Amino acid sequence: MPLRIVTLGRVAPALQDLLREAAAPDAVEPLHVPASIQGVEACLRQLEPDLAVVGEGTPWSGADLAHAGRDPRLLVPVLSATGDPEADLDLGADGRDVRAVVRAAVRLARLRRVARNAASPLAGAEATQGLRRLAAEFTRALRYRHPLSVVVLVLDRADALRETYGGEAVEGFAAALAQALADTLRTADFLFRSGDLQWVIGLPETPAAGARVVAQRLRTRTRTLVFKAPGGPAEEGRPALPLKGTASVGVADGPGPAVASAADLLARAQEAVGSARRAGGDRIVFAGTAPDLPVA
Repeated sequence: MPLRIVTLGRVAPALQDLLREAAAPDAVEPLHVPASIQGVEACLRQLEPDLAVVGEGTPWSGADLAHAGRDPRLLVPVLSATGDPEADLDLGADGRDVRAVVRAAVRLARLRRVARNAASPLAGAEATQGLRRLAAEFTRALRYRHPLSVVVLVLDRADALRETYGGEAVEGFAAALAQALADTLRTADFLFRSGDLQWVIGLPETPAAGARVVAQRLRTRTRTLVFKAPGGPAEEGRPALPLKGTASVGVADGPGPAVASAADLLARAQEAVGSARRAGGDRIVFAGTAPDLPVA
């Protein structure tokens, strides 16, 4: 499920560029600003964005939006962009680093997406339990100063696969892939689906070097998996299976100076997998590094 960021009002072009850069490969969507806060609430209730950016020309403030209503779907992180960031992108009017604020806002939006996916019928209890396990493992790693790594794996070109093979076939492939990935892991490791064709793999007692080895193994397993649907004619206009796919993989390790919580660790892995997708997919990116070239 893609990241949903909407802008309301006039947002400076320089800030729009920063948002697009931080959110890539997900899109930043402009939203028509209704005349009333009630109208905006209705739009947000329908779109359920992960971040709302409030610019100039709105009849209310970001604070009004942040506190609007009691519907859980309206509890949206808000980035107020009513200043002029083009004057100085390094320091905003209040002395804050604008780039850092934008990156932090997008990171919060990504975490909200994880929470939204965990509450969806698609992920359900599996994701909720997985996030709790990750939090518990991070607490243990922090207490005993042991390494903990996280891998996020996303199936590439999911929309194209669904269009070509049909949603039922792709979900069958996803179930087979989840089992194949689980079969490659140790007993101490854990895996859970956190969104649309996305999985989180927790690797306790595993430093960065070991996590990279596991990530390559998971990526290779994805590339070599061939799924054949149960008997029956192919849907009209769609080719018969077998179905194959590739994956983008993001890896992060902790605890560390930039990873003080399970949320930080997962966010860094999410950012890394976004870089892998932006670079064309079918590759691994370790948090804070450039994308690897695809390996046959």
